[in-house]
Amino acid sequence: MEGELRVEDVLALVHEKAREVDDVRVYYALRKMKLRYLTPATVKVVKYAVALKELGLPITASLMTSLLKKVPESVMAQLHGLGDKHVLLFKRLGSRRYEWTLSPRLHEVLLRVGRGGFR
Repeated sequence: MEGELRVEDVLALVHEKAREVDDVRVYYALRKMKLRYLTPATVKVVKYAVALKELGLPITASLMTSLLKKVPESVMAQLHGLGDKHVLLFKRLGSRRYEWTLSPRLHEVLLRVGRGGFR
């Protein structure tokens, strides 16, 4: 049927939206939040989280696993680590059901960095 989205279509849409998010902007926003030891993998996870937020999709471990093509344990560790650093907020939806959201602080810093730098 026409009009139906397949999983591959949604993943392609998220990949496209993540490419629109500037690596440098995310990197400096994370630095502004005083994160240390930033790796390209961390920046990539945050870019996908921002893309999912902009598309109105939930940030879940299974969705991030599909996007990043990594093992679920690795993705869960990264998401929990970003939660510990207050980049993402953890929400428990039930038994073994987790979801994350962007922290208001990250959102605020991303907007400030996007307007021309630190103030």
